[in-house]
Amino acid sequence: MRTILLTLSLTSLVWAGPQESTVKVCRCIYVDNDEGQTVARHNYGTGVVVYSGKDADGQQVAIILTNAHVAPSNATYHILWDGKMIDCDWITAVPEEDRSEKGDLAVLMTYFKMPSITIANKDPPINDEVFQWSHPKAGRLTKLTGKWLDDGGGHTKYTSYLSLPGCSGSGVFHKDKLVGLCFAVSNLKDKNNNVLKDINGNPILTSPTIVIGLEKIKNFLLANVAKEMGFIVEKGPMPRHIPRGSDSR
Repeated sequence: MRTILLTLSLTSLVWAGPQESTVKVCRCIYVDNDEGQTVARHNYGTGVVVYSGKDADGQQVAIILTNAHVAPSNATYHILWDGKMIDCDWITAVPEEDRSEKGDLAVLMTYFKMPSITIANKDPPINDEVFQWSHPKAGRLTKLTGKWLDDGGGHTKYTSYLSLPGCSGSGVFHKDKLVGLCFAVSNLKDKNNNVLKDINGNPILTSPTIVIGLEKIKNFLLANVAKEMGFIVEKGPMPRHIPRGSDSR
């Protein structure tokens, strides 16, 4: 196993735009119901391909970034992409107790050639236009567009548009580069800060969308994806790119 100094860009030679690199994440968990029968429970989210190339053994792989709450460890997975249903493996996720500090993040991996995105080097300017491609309510691929916001101190990131269930794990993009990952949406509240609900008792959702920022995404990928690619990560003053297979294009 080689040791390298790793860049934070984590780009791939199999590159495409955000739309082409977005997938629907489909999970299945088998549970026993009240009658003692084993039944399948399905749920859906969105993910984005952050690496497509060869692993340390020369095997073609694609790495999909999504939310940890979309991808728990006790499920089986496939993704829907370009009209294809593709099996994938769960790799790792941030434990629930660490998510406020490290981000609600997980990665899946498939042995399939897919296009990947490029990760930005810095946050967009406040109020610049950003967008995300998502599968809201597990439906068709949809583009949401709005402004990039933060909490005034730069700690929590937001976008001005409304996301819906199924959008969790969607990449947020500025000029076609990944700047964040959608993971939560705001609840509509009254003047006493009580969450308002619809006639079915469900919380009413509103903008802004809450976003995991670049620092947490990069730290997570450096600590996990690099290992899956067969490398030991060491920080250094002059980082270099991960070597890519010459035929990964």
